[in-house]
Amino acid sequence: MKNKKVIIGIIVLVIFTVLGIICLSPKKPRFTSFTNTKNFYVGEYEEQYSKYESELKIEKGVEKIYIDGITKQGNIDITLVDPSNKEYKVTIKDNIQKEINVKQYGTWKYTINIYPDTDGSVTISNDKINHEQLIKDNFFYK
Repeated sequence: MKNKKVIIGIIVLVIFTVLGIICLSPKKPRFTSFTNTKNFYVGEYEEQYSKYESELKIEKGVEKIYIDGITKQGNIDITLVDPSNKEYKVTIKDNIQKEINVKQYGTWKYTINIYPDTDGSVTISNDKINHEQLIKDNFFYK
């Protein structure tokens, strides 16, 4: 009877120790994930849709913004503007992977410009992008 109490006590102690370790371990800050992909095809170009503007909310915990793009022909120009109005410019010609370090949280604005000869794709994300999978998924590279 006494041995059962000791064994139960040890089991309870182990359970609380494991739970304590799990609950008190440092955690990486959580943030809302976003990914935005735009595909552009040379035969579907229209001047009125050659410029795309949008915003993204950068929360604490986001360390980088990833821009990944591929073009079969032409260019895709991207401009990101952080909350302090600092501009980051990226031109996609062929294949490119770009990481922008986040120094400001809040609302970032971005603009994507395409041209009559643009045939390609761009992905903007706060999660690391699998570049090889992106190329594989874009049918115009098959």
